[in-house]
Amino acid sequence: MRKVAVVTGGARGIGRGCAHALAEKGCDLVLVDLLAPEMERTKGELEGMGAKVLTFEADVADHAAAKRIAAAVEAAWGHCDVLVNNAGKSNPRTIMDCTEEEFDRTIAINLKSCFNYIQAFVPLMRKAGGGRIVSMSSLNAHTGGVTSAVSKFAYASAKAGILGMTRALAKELGPEIAVNAICPGIIETEVGNALTRSRGAELAKKIALGRVGKPADVARVVAFLALEQPSFITGQHIIVDGFQWESLSSASNAGARVRALGFVLPKARLRRDALAAAAIRRLGRLCRPPSDHLQGGTIGGAAWRPRRVTRRRGSASRRSARAGRSRSRAWTCPRRGRARRSPCPGRWRHTSPRP
Repeated sequence: MRKVAVVTGGARGIGRGCAHALAEKGCDLVLVDLLAPEMERTKGELEGMGAKVLTFEADVADHAAAKRIAAAVEAAWGHCDVLVNNAGKSNPRTIMDCTEEEFDRTIAINLKSCFNYIQAFVPLMRKAGGGRIVSMSSLNAHTGGVTSAVSKFAYASAKAGILGMTRALAKELGPEIAVNAICPGIIETEVGNALTRSRGAELAKKIALGRVGKPADVARVVAFLALEQPSFITGQHIIVDGFQWESLSSASNAGARVRALGFVLPKARLRRDALAAAAIRRLGRLCRPPSDHLQGGTIGGAAWRPRRVTRRRGSASRRSARAGRSRSRAWTCPRRGRARRSPCPGRWRHTSPRP
């Protein structure tokens, strides 16, 4: 008996790649998507590979629709072996720009859809004696999203929620049903997006394998988790990003963060993200106000407390020479004695302990 695999968002992109990989392994497919023309094209490709295909034009955020689709699959084939929760939608809005409706919609498509289809298809998996669930999270669940317009906090929140759901359901549905997640990095689909089209070559330099990913890279891992026997993997997430060793947020926004501190670096240095990041760390050390160091904290492992300074009387020439200087404050260290702030911000020098 051929296995039955359900793929949400299967019309194009990563979902289409997953459907192709599962069909190559001998599965019949159920595709769920709102993109009817693209879904019909993918259906024709899968049927050309020898797979039977059912298609449903539906919104994955609709809980009732998921129940109806599960009932139709049960009536047609009687069981379900694999569920791939792939449907998703990015949200480029920031926290101050995002409306309540936009946030709710992002959560519904990316996170609630997993709940909808898992709840609908688990009875069919149990009827077949077990099954596999693979949900599509994102590298943004770990990084918090990138600074480009592809995804922001709402998308990252939903994708991080998938990881928690995966771990919880692996305990709840095991041992009959294995539940895992995939965290893709930068994937260039047949449609593409503004990020890969405008910065593809630059992005590849930040990836150890020297290229951005393809849908087939993710699909092969999905097919492994969905069909490989025996399997001792559940409750896990697998990152498929070619080892993206430098965050896109630091690469694209390093200069902005430096300027936010009130400093401007030469453009030649801004071209090198590593140098810009090093400059940020150095500026952070030099520009912290004394209160950051001293109030309730330590310097060099020793506690500091403010001490009032009385200026000694001196000759008229000495007093006039000091008049142009800025008055400095001093602190007393219980272990190291007296220290005075030097003219250079952020740098301190210790004097010998007081008798």
